Amino acid sequence: MNLPEDWQIALEHRRHLLADQMCLRLLHIEGGDFRCDRFGQICWGYWYSDEDPPASMYTRLDELCTVVGARCWHLHGMSDRGSDPQRRRHWSSQQAPICWQATEGDLQFTLRSDRGQSPGLFLDQRENRCWVRRNSTDRRVANLFSYTGAFGLAAAAGGAAHVEQIDVSKPYLQWSAQNAELNDLGRMMTHTSVDAQLFL
Repeated sequence: MNLPEDWQIALEHRRHLLADQMCLRLLHIEGGDFRCDRFGQICWGYWYSDEDPPASMYTRLDELCTVVGARCWHLHGMSDRGSDPQRRRHWSSQQAPICWQATEGDLQFTLRSDRGQSPGLFLDQRENRCWVRRNSTDRRVANLFSYTGAFGLAAAAGGAAHVEQIDVSKPYLQWSAQNAELNDLGRMMTHTSVDAQLFL
């Protein structure tokens, strides 16, 4: 294995998770300017440097995919969207799909490489989604700034009486609705677009 030693140690610590969690953080502080998550069959890297990644990074990502049982990788250049909202840097392996699906627990998510700086699911909120699911039975839930709808899906899967997904972005509400249909939870939800001025 030619991966950096810090990467190898991190992966060894997480090896017990790799078999049964299809969405998880693979590398965090061990990667320096690089972080990496696995979303199903795709490794998704975050590149925190203004310099483009060296060619050796692509080779490492190929090997990382092999080690963790992924097919392809995407690497996204992270940037300050406040100072330069249109900047986009993105690299990917050959055959890497623009759109794919992955499962967190028993919920499926459609993920995309062509929107924003994340593929559509924030893994650091996993425990909070679990809490929402445990505490939603028979409740009416409003998921504000719903993004792709993950918290609303958790509430619906937890037995919520009704879930309203609310966001200023119609494209993300459409994505949220796709995730709801993917999990056969659309009948329990409405998707509402609101004017951004309401939050100013």
